[in-house]
Amino acid sequence: HSEQGAFAGEGDERGDGPAAEPHVELPPVDVAHLAQLADLCHDAPAPQRDHIASAIIREGYVGKLLELFQKLELPPLAPNLPALRQLWALFKSLIMMNSPPLLEHLFSDDHALLCMGVLEYDPDYPLKHREYLTRRVVFREVVPFHDEAIVKRIHQTFRFQYLKDVVM
Repeated sequence: HSEQGAFAGEGDERGDGPAAEPHVELPPVDVAHLAQLADLCHDAPAPQRDHIASAIIREGYVGKLLELFQKLELPPLAPNLPALRQLWALFKSLIMMNSPPLLEHLFSDDHALLCMGVLEYDPDYPLKHREYLTRRVVFREVVPFHDEAIVKRIHQTFRFQYLKDVVM
């Protein structure tokens, strides 16, 4: 039995309900803990990834991380490049966890552009994803859609495809 400090109650009998999900302790959202969270996401065994992803969604962690991103990117003098690169590594780990609910959350209408902004800080392949997605991409409806949910899904699918083809 290996010890994983982020999980409480591991090894207990578990049922099928949401109460049976092990408690995941996420570190605070600040620069000092970015590497710790990136390691937690990157090194987690497959069975624990879903629990981590659920905790990230449940605790509003993505929104908090994106607020931190905005603070790091636009400080008074210059961007905090080392912290932005740590944030990039963390978001890459979140994406590589391959959790459909987490991916949908990351690339929802509320978070997509800022997530793409974080991914601009790839140290090996920096690109201006936000500029491309906001200024160069134009959605044209050949046939009008009357259901806003369908249009949102089309936009999200495009963002996933862009992520797969260009970012990753």
